[in-house]
Amino acid sequence: MCIPLAMVVKRFELAVKHGDIPFKVNVYLVYDIASREGVVIDPGDRAAGLERLIEVEKLNVVAVLNTHGHFDHSDANSYYSGRYGCKVYGSRAEEYNYDRNNADSHPDIFFDDGDVINLDAFTIRVIQTPGHSRGSSNLLVETIGATILFTGDNLFKGKIGRTWPDDEFSARQKQQQLINAIKEKLFCLDGEIKVYPGHGDMTTIGQERLTNRYLI
Repeated sequence: MCIPLAMVVKRFELAVKHGDIPFKVNVYLVYDIASREGVVIDPGDRAAGLERLIEVEKLNVVAVLNTHGHFDHSDANSYYSGRYGCKVYGSRAEEYNYDRNNADSHPDIFFDDGDVINLDAFTIRVIQTPGHSRGSSNLLVETIGATILFTGDNLFKGKIGRTWPDDEFSARQKQQQLINAIKEKLFCLDGEIKVYPGHGDMTTIGQERLTNRYLI
C-alpha cells in the first residue's frame, strides 16, 4: 500500500536536550494536496523547515496532535496552535505528563483509546498502547486510498519505547504491557502500513512483525 500523492508526509528531525544530554526527535507535517489541509504531529520544538513548507505550500493547519505528553513531543503545542489558529489534541491519560511540562503544552481537546478524530481531509483513529507512559497513543491517519501510522515512543524501527518503574509496576512489567499491546493492537493492522515513529527512521508493520527482536 503506497501513499498516493494526495497525502504528503514530511519528517523534520530536531535536536533537543534532556538536561545536558542531546537527542533527536521527529516532528511531522501531514497534508492533503487537494484541500491544502494539514496537521502537525508531536511538535517538541519549533521547526523552521516545517513552517517554511506550510508557507510555501499555502497550507491550512487544522490540528496539532500529540502521541503522548512528554516534553520532546509537546513543548511547541501552544506555539503552533497560536500561530495557525487550531486546536491541540492529546490523550486524557497523559494529563500528569502535561502537568510536568510548561503550562502552555496542555491540549485543548482530550481523546481516549478508540476515539476517532474527524477532520475535513483526514480521519484519525486513536490506538493506545500503554507502557512507555500511561496514555501513549498511536495515531492511525486515514484518507482516501491511504492509511499511515504515527507511533510516538511506542514502536520504533527494530525497537520499542523505554519504560520506567512507578509505584505500581516495575520497568519490566511495563515493558511487557507495551509488548502485549503492540502485538494485540498494532500487529493486527495491514503489514504494508507505513510506521512513522517519534525518533528514528520510518518502518512498516510487516517489517516489525518479522524483524523486531522485542516482538518476535
